[in-house]
Amino acid sequence: MFRKAQVTYTDFLIGLLILILITFIFTQTIINLNSREDKFQELSNDGFAISNSFMSQGYCPTNNCLNDWNNEKGRVGFVKNNRLILDNFDKFTTFLNGADGYKKSKILLGTQNDYIFYFEYDNIIISNIYGKTNNLNGINTQNLIRITRILYYNLDDSGKVSEKGRIVKMIILVLGKEKSTLSDKLVCEKAQSSNFCGILDDLVPQYRQDCCSTWKSCCNF
Repeated sequence: MFRKAQVTYTDFLIGLLILILITFIFTQTIINLNSREDKFQELSNDGFAISNSFMSQGYCPTNNCLNDWNNEKGRVGFVKNNRLILDNFDKFTTFLNGADGYKKSKILLGTQNDYIFYFEYDNIIISNIYGKTNNLNGINTQNLIRITRILYYNLDDSGKVSEKGRIVKMIILVLGKEKSTLSDKLVCEKAQSSNFCGILDDLVPQYRQDCCSTWKSCCNF
C-alpha cells in the first residue's frame, strides 16, 4: 500500500512538473512570437537596404572599388537604369570572394544578418549563388525574407557576355538565426507517458508538433 502510494505521489510530482514546464513553454512562446515580429521587421528593413544598394551603380571614393570596399569605404552596387553593370558586378563578386569579403560586404550593406542573392529567368536559377552559402539546400534558419528586383541582364547561362540580353529577377534572401530544436526530449517523453500531449497541443501546438517530428513523441494522443 505504501509503495503504491509512493508511486502515485511520484507520478503526481512528475505530472505537476510537466504542467509547470508547459506553462513556462507557453509563456516563452508568446514572448518568442513578439520577438519574431520584431525580427521579421528587421529582416525586411535589411532586405530593402541590401536590394537598394545592389540596384545602385555603387560608389568608390578613390575610383578603386576593390581597394575602397576592402577598406570598408563606399557603397556596393552594380546596376544603373535597371541594367546590370558588368564591370561593377565583376568587381563586387571578386571582392565578395576575397579574404573576409563577405564579412566586409555586410558592413558596407549595413546588416548584421546573413544574405544570399542570385538571378532567375523563368523561375530557373541562371547564375552562381552569392553570399553566405552557394547551396540553397544548406539554408537552416528560423526566419527568411525574400526580395525580388527586376533588371536587364546580358550574361548567358555560362556567365559570358551575350549580345541578346533578357529581363531577369534578382533574388535576395536575408536570413535570420539558424533554426534550433524547439522542444526538449525529456519534456516530450514525459508528456507522452503522463498523457499530457493533449494539453500540450492545446496550449502550444507548435511545441507538440516538434515533439512528434523531432523526438517521435506525442504523435498520437
